[in-house]
Amino acid sequence: MDILYSILVTTIISIPLTSLISFLIKAWINSGFSKKIEKFKSELDNITRIQEFKFKKALDDYSLYSAKKHEIYRNLFAIFSESFGHLFSLSGFTIGPDYNVLSKADILEIIPSLGISDTDKKEIINSGEIKKKDDIISEIRRAEYKVKVVIADQKFSEFKNFSVLNEIYFADDINRLIDEIIKQKAKLITSAKIRAFNSNKHVQTGIDEELIKTSLSDLKDQLRRVIRNGLLNSD
Repeated sequence: MDILYSILVTTIISIPLTSLISFLIKAWINSGFSKKIEKFKSELDNITRIQEFKFKKALDDYSLYSAKKHEIYRNLFAIFSESFGHLFSLSGFTIGPDYNVLSKADILEIIPSLGISDTDKKEIINSGEIKKKDDIISEIRRAEYKVKVVIADQKFSEFKNFSVLNEIYFADDINRLIDEIIKQKAKLITSAKIRAFNSNKHVQTGIDEELIKTSLSDLKDQLRRVIRNGLLNSD
């Protein structure tokens, strides 16, 4: 009887104790799992915020790049066109003051105010007394041409420098066009320099300037089309 009572008491006590232990174990497991879930959610939120930041930065960077690219494309064509105009003015028909309507004395008097180099001014004035009016006018024209060549060369250099500094923004087809344009423009400026600074006024340059100008006109049309496409189409 005592043995049966002992077994019965042990059983009654052990049942709730086992349940309690089971409950505590489950609670501990659930608590740890919940903490892991919360930690995972926190890490996931951080990753999401980082990715959102990177994505926004990428969009901002692209917007800045696209805006800069459009600005550079427009500036490229503007600088090219300015250089183009100066180079084309170095040969063919040119418009300038009509010095023939002035007397020799009047021409010599206005020379200091002309937009030519001081060296040329002195040479023309010093030899003016012994030269004919037509010769003086010819010397003035030559001096004015030198100035035009210097300016055209400066504009050509601006175009080359701009192209090199911003090459990263240009598509391959634009860079190929720029390379060819520079080659053709270099021929024109070389020919002009030979005429301007050679002591022989009738020197032959051996360069077919009209053919080069035709080629440059075609390259200008190609560049315009490619730039327009580049402005209209996103990368």
